[in-house]
Amino acid sequence: MKKLTLFPMPAKVDVKGGTYKFSDCVTISISAATERIKASAELLINEFSDIGIKAEITNNNNGSIVLNNFNTVGEGYILSIDKHGIVINGGEKGILYGISTIRQLLRTEGNTLPFVNIDDKPILPVRGFLLDISRGKVCTMETLKEVARRCVLYKINQLQLYVEHSFAFSFAEEMWKNRTPITADEIREFDEYCDTLGIELVPCLATFGHLYELLEIQKYRYLREVEVEEYKKAYFLKRMAHHTLDVSNNDSFELVKKMIDEYAPLFKSDKFNICCDETMDLGLGKSKELAEKLGVGKIYVDFLNRIIDYARKYKSEIQFWGDIIVQHPELIKDIRPGCVFLNWGYGAEIKDDKTKIFADSGVRQVVCPGTNGWNKIFNNITNGFSNINISVSYALKYKAEGILNTDWGDYGHINPISTSFPGLAYGGGLAWNYTGSDIQEYDRAISIIDFGDERILPLMKKAGEAAKVSWANIVRWYYYDRGELDEFFVQKYGKGLDRLNLASGELDDNISRLKEINEALEALKDSVCDRSKEDLTETLVAIRGLVATQMWAHTMLSGKGKKDSGVAAKLDEFANDLSVEWHRRYKKTDLRFLLDIISYIANRIR
Repeated sequence: MKKLTLFPMPAKVDVKGGTYKFSDCVTISISAATERIKASAELLINEFSDIGIKAEITNNNNGSIVLNNFNTVGEGYILSIDKHGIVINGGEKGILYGISTIRQLLRTEGNTLPFVNIDDKPILPVRGFLLDISRGKVCTMETLKEVARRCVLYKINQLQLYVEHSFAFSFAEEMWKNRTPITADEIREFDEYCDTLGIELVPCLATFGHLYELLEIQKYRYLREVEVEEYKKAYFLKRMAHHTLDVSNNDSFELVKKMIDEYAPLFKSDKFNICCDETMDLGLGKSKELAEKLGVGKIYVDFLNRIIDYARKYKSEIQFWGDIIVQHPELIKDIRPGCVFLNWGYGAEIKDDKTKIFADSGVRQVVCPGTNGWNKIFNNITNGFSNINISVSYALKYKAEGILNTDWGDYGHINPISTSFPGLAYGGGLAWNYTGSDIQEYDRAISIIDFGDERILPLMKKAGEAAKVSWANIVRWYYYDRGELDEFFVQKYGKGLDRLNLASGELDDNISRLKEINEALEALKDSVCDRSKEDLTETLVAIRGLVATQMWAHTMLSGKGKKDSGVAAKLDEFANDLSVEWHRRYKKTDLRFLLDIISYIANRIR
């Protein structure tokens, strides 16, 4: 029997002999219709439109597609296709995911679907995706809605937007006035849109660490744990290193309360991710005396509990990142009960030690992998997939509540969202139905569903693997060359290009490989479906950026003072293309910093 191309693959699939071909006009009948079911039906109508078929919702009960909402709880559904058409039975949420399955089948099979019986439900209740909108770019509303539509296609039920300084707080205009932040009205609009699609938009706000920009405002500088000199120097590095509140000053907690008061009420969700991660400076500055008296772990937990207690005025379920408390496992018992520990780890071969600590402590946890795009012009999709796959297996092994797949944007978030979408799909699919490590079949399904061509994703994975000089290497070199890296960062990261350990000819080989990948993808432009042409265009710009930056590094490593105007011209072209593509999907945000870096390195060899 024919094997269906779907991702995730449903729990039970029984393909029968025979096919059902849609007529030129498809009717959709809905029993016990809700706004969410009607919204998902509209997405289905759009899928039919993409293959040249008109579809509409009808009031009668004999449509080509019948959606039977039994008002039951749960996300499971039963779908059947036979000579009479399609029937989806389930509760409201189940109907939404059954529609997603039909949407995928239309993309992989066209207007003729095989007879099949599907009985499907998820293996993990929490299937989340986090999008960083603080480290370099804030998506436009249309891009955010596109992310939400992809989430529902791959059966993701939670979405978080990571916020540090990128929300327009009324009391902190100095922080965001030149940064095109997301606004309260935009949050409300997006929250409503997500809710209509059956996705829970969970507020996610830095409230302890990662407050670099907020603590740079004159009126709040006194609340920094450690002083920061020359705020804008080595900016992408410093804002990730020195950003922690002084817990010995009660004004710090008053500031957190103001943030929560303004942000939490914007969301319908009963959940709140208060973050509280990477408080690296804690106990090293103004709270040093307190830390020496009580211990760093103790003062962390005390302040964390104060934030939890206050956030519960608005939301019943509080989430926070577990990276600090896992260093003090003896204190886990002192944290307010009922919280969800967000257990992150991003290595391609991540171990299960932290997951086991939280499991053995009896606390609620969600395992958090990542798409592997931070610090890069182009995601390393292969490593991201490995990390996600292992993380889902740990979530199942240790009975976690699910996963929150993360897409971070360190060093300016230069990588395009199109290179993160495969990771979004992969995380959603495996969290719905983990079927092991059939990587080739997963790649084929995602590539066809997203692009209409099974050859695209394998080429994207090769591109992400080929870059040997990362964007982080280039940024560190830029800061060093400008005299902005202090000894702390030089010791930690080197001078940018001095720790690469490249074999002879390795850069030449990889530049050639990237050029071949670019040519192969260019040749597939006409085969890509219309809805994904922008994704491919953005992807190609990023690959050309990889070629240009690898060639620049090759020039710089070939000899002091060497010039190459041809490579400089390629960098200029990349900067221009990056700017054009950026403005299609994102607000301007930190684009200027990225363009300044590219211009500087181009001028260095011109």
